[in-house]
Amino acid sequence: MAPEPSPHPPKTLTFNILDEIDGDYCHEEVLVRLIHFWEAQNFKKGDALIGLELLLIDSESNGVYGFIPATRISRYEKTLKPNSIYKLSKFLSTPSKKLYKVSDYKKDICFTMKTTMTPVPDPVAHNIEEHKFRLRSFKDLAAIADTNTQLFDVIGQIQLITGANLHSPTTMEKTPEVESSRSKDRVFLHLQMKDGETICIYLWGSIAGKFRARWNQDETRPVVLLITTVNPKTNGSAFSVSSTSATRLFFYSDIAETKQFMSW
Repeated sequence: MAPEPSPHPPKTLTFNILDEIDGDYCHEEVLVRLIHFWEAQNFKKGDALIGLELLLIDSESNGVYGFIPATRISRYEKTLKPNSIYKLSKFLSTPSKKLYKVSDYKKDICFTMKTTMTPVPDPVAHNIEEHKFRLRSFKDLAAIADTNTQLFDVIGQIQLITGANLHSPTTMEKTPEVESSRSKDRVFLHLQMKDGETICIYLWGSIAGKFRARWNQDETRPVVLLITTVNPKTNGSAFSVSSTSATRLFFYSDIAETKQFMSW
């Protein structure tokens, strides 16, 4: 006997895109993928937690910055999972911040007491990009050194590595003095970029630890490294970039940008 039709057919999931939001407050549901989230801390006040910062992508491939104030983190932290898709509604859409930007989008998302962020049970049915990189050349990065405005991404071939507890450290280089509020754990890299320039990169704290763990996990060492949300700095006359709390490391060749770089 054929099964009886369901009296309640599945509801079609409807949603807006961020470009359709009119005004500062969005009541409607927007479909987004959560790419990454990290803690925002006030280093001048003993690393006090300010909130959670997020990088989101909507169905139109808009990469958007989101912020959850510290007092509201408990409502969402148990359901936050990188690379998952959510229905987001009842949030504030505010002009993008001017400093430490992780997105090119014109607006930011700020969570309110009424904001809902509901996981989508079948994320495969929704074709939203899994990554949103902002790769820049050496010249682009050098032009914004010490401005603290943009946190761009970098890809390059590993040329030199130094750091505590690396199995095969290369020639040591002089590193910047460490401020009292910063971790002394660091890894120093030279990456050769596609434009032929070599850029100096400092990885700090937990990011340095993640790099060290990956570098030592097996004998097949990565050749190309993609590093996100780095901050361009000058130390005297020398130019370099430093990792931030938002930084992620991509060692794997299955990333399209890495494939393209390796083929080049």
